[in-house]
Amino acid sequence: MNPFDDALVYLNKALDIYRSNSYNQLAHALIYIHLALIYERKSNQNKALQFYQDALNILLQKVSKTYPSLAFIYAQNCRAVF
Repeated sequence: MNPFDDALVYLNKALDIYRSNSYNQLAHALIYIHLALIYERKSNQNKALQFYQDALNILLQKVSKTYPSLAFIYAQNCRAVF
């Protein structure tokens, strides 16, 4: 396995834990961001965009509209589209 695939294994394990415990939605969103970054590095823009959107959906429900991570995700969405 390459390092990206190893990282995906660990992130998916973490995601399974967060999906079963809905109390920490911000950490859940952070895992989606990390997954998106890995898929970007693997040149899978569609999968990256999907995870950025998932993170964005969580954050829009949980934080103010001026939360700094939202700006990052909006910028990454733009990169993933190109």
